[in-house]
Amino acid sequence: MLLLTRRENESIVLSSRKSGLRIAEATVTFIQPGQAKIELTAADGVLIDSYQTQQFHQQWIKCHGVVVLSDTSTGDVIATIHNRGISGNQVKIGVNAGSDVIIDRYEIHQRKLEEANQHECLLSA
Repeated sequence: MLLLTRRENESIVLSSRKSGLRIAEATVTFIQPGQAKIELTAADGVLIDSYQTQQFHQQWIKCHGVVVLSDTSTGDVIATIHNRGISGNQVKIGVNAGSDVIIDRYEIHQRKLEEANQHECLLSA
């Protein structure tokens, strides 16, 4: 399990290694002593806890809760996301995912997208 810590309004992004498309984003939206909420947003074609989602469906993961993301067409588990609790002013988020899923902090994901766009611009010039 990959364990990441995030502050309020910080997030992690799961994306497909094959297509590069975003699968889901988990954002810490609320932290108080003894309480933390993580808002999970999943892309089209991703089930959250076996529920069909619409594009960018949102669901809360409460403290010590677990959510399972799975592929709509195959039913295969993509990842599990765990709210592991609070450490000071941060929330511990645990992620289990296969090797075909990239897990990045949001700011790293954005930087990779910008670098890919710059690379494409150089190739087309």
